[in-house]
Amino acid sequence: MGELSRSHSSPARGVRLVWLLLALCLAWAVACSDESAPGPLGNGIYIGTEWQEARAQAGHQVHVVEQHIACAKCHTMGKSSMGSFTPDRCASCHEKEGSLVHAEAEAHARFGATAKADCTACHVFRLHDPELEQPALPTSGASELPPADLTQAGAYQPKDCFRCHGEQQGDTPAVVVHSSAPCLTCHRPHGDQKVNVNPCSECHQELTQAPIGHGLGKEGVVQTCTTCHQHQHARASEALDTCADCHQKQEPLIPATALFENGHRACVGCHQPHAFEKQNAVACRSCHEDMNLLGGKRIKAHQECTACHQPHAVRESPAKACAKCHQDVHPNHPVRKDAGQCVNCHDPHPANARTKAFARSCSDCHQKAASDQAFHEQVECKSCHQPHRFVLAGADQKALCNRCHSQQVTLAAVIESGGQKSATGAGHQNCQGCHRGLPHQPKALRATCASCHESQGAAVRKGHQECLGCHEPHSGKQREGDIPATCGSCHRQERNTAPAGHLACASCHEPHTGNHPKACASCHAEPAKTPHGKISADCASCHRPHGPAGVTSPPTCTSCHDPKKLPGLHRLKQHETCSGCHTGHGEMLASTGKVVQALDRGACTSCHQKREEHFPDSSTCTSCHLFTPTR
Repeated sequence: MGELSRSHSSPARGVRLVWLLLALCLAWAVACSDESAPGPLGNGIYIGTEWQEARAQAGHQVHVVEQHIACAKCHTMGKSSMGSFTPDRCASCHEKEGSLVHAEAEAHARFGATAKADCTACHVFRLHDPELEQPALPTSGASELPPADLTQAGAYQPKDCFRCHGEQQGDTPAVVVHSSAPCLTCHRPHGDQKVNVNPCSECHQELTQAPIGHGLGKEGVVQTCTTCHQHQHARASEALDTCADCHQKQEPLIPATALFENGHRACVGCHQPHAFEKQNAVACRSCHEDMNLLGGKRIKAHQECTACHQPHAVRESPAKACAKCHQDVHPNHPVRKDAGQCVNCHDPHPANARTKAFARSCSDCHQKAASDQAFHEQVECKSCHQPHRFVLAGADQKALCNRCHSQQVTLAAVIESGGQKSATGAGHQNCQGCHRGLPHQPKALRATCASCHESQGAAVRKGHQECLGCHEPHSGKQREGDIPATCGSCHRQERNTAPAGHLACASCHEPHTGNHPKACASCHAEPAKTPHGKISADCASCHRPHGPAGVTSPPTCTSCHDPKKLPGLHRLKQHETCSGCHTGHGEMLASTGKVVQALDRGACTSCHQKREEHFPDSSTCTSCHLFTPTR
């Protein structure tokens, strides 16, 4: 009976099921009908074949199958076809959720300026594009997620958000970090717009083992983390840019120059990301292990990097750091724009670790000099320039030159005059007056003597133009005692033949013109009174003051006195030897060899000995024996 009953009841159940389906279709047709606008195939709305795809989607399953919501409740109905939905129709039922603002720019573009969000951006009612069936997921933490299944009803999975958030959306970065975590862990799509972030330490348990005190406020660990990680889905590297932004406003203030290319490019280069305390900072030598130091191991203070460098101003601080230890050093060396005053010369990090030099060579910068001894007659720069008093402006030139040229400075300052030393007051005390190439090229551009001694330069005779041939340059005195520098160095013949009293050339000659303005009588006053001295003031008619070579005696008397024309007894042959009676200047000699006004008897009897008894009472023979013309 049971089997029979079941066999009879089965057709009845089938009939009832058919009537139920027909009723449901009729209900759909009525709900979707528009009596005032019959469709192309009859009365009601024409529904295309895409319904076969849309009805399987999650949104339609919930609304139509489960909730029995009429199509016209969501869709606008046209005369012959069913139109699209608008967000305000969703809000008519979902009032709380309708206040959500999400993807506002896209909503404005699709539905107008009043739209806040496009619900279908997240809630799928149909397949828009085949590519969306498996949305592109970020590579970080997303490889374990299953492919998207948009045909099933129910809550959306985190992977579904990646249909949009796999790429950057306006100011919101692409979801990279936390991509494997369910989005609803932190986000409430239809609730408060503020993200409900769970404590970071729930996942990042390592942070609980080493608590972070950096930026920690009353808000707790979340506020601490988001101080740097401002976009929780962005890569961790993007948090590096927040350090400089924050520490330009908050203590400790860090200058913008703390970071620079080819150096300290990021704060985490020295600071550990979650342990920023000073004691946890990386040691300088961890990166600069090959950096050489000025003085190396000899100077203990130079071995600690922070003794000279401020950690957050490593390029600006060294110029001022030297003064911390070298307070008594105040250099006046000009400062280059690209270096500090001290490091101009002192390379704090020399390229060669074995170098013992504490300062660069001057010629490294002053390249007109091939070396530090190329100037001033191969004298080293520091002989004149003190290392920290390099600039000589206003220095006492005389005192400076006196370091090496004390003899020349003394000669220029004092001149002997009449055996007494007195200040010259001359321009020779200013070294640059003559050495125009000072300080580096003392011989170059030397001034001529005539530039100051114009009158002497104009009067000087040929051969005397080189003043230093006769004058010592610093005192201006005529050189004496140094034979090659005296007149005899040029006038050798005259010097060799000149009488002893005539060796002092300047006693007769004016040194620059060579003239001899002084008469011989200025020195030879007595000879000037003699007969020959009265005859002619030009002694040179008989005397050769400088020679010629090999001749030191005057010419014979007969060169002027013709014996045939001499008066009286001068004509006798026995009297041809003039020196028997006369001196060289025409004076008469007595028997004693003395110069007298008239010859005495003894002078004649020195030759005429047989006439000694001839008029012995007469004092002179010339009274009778005439030598001069008679009246």
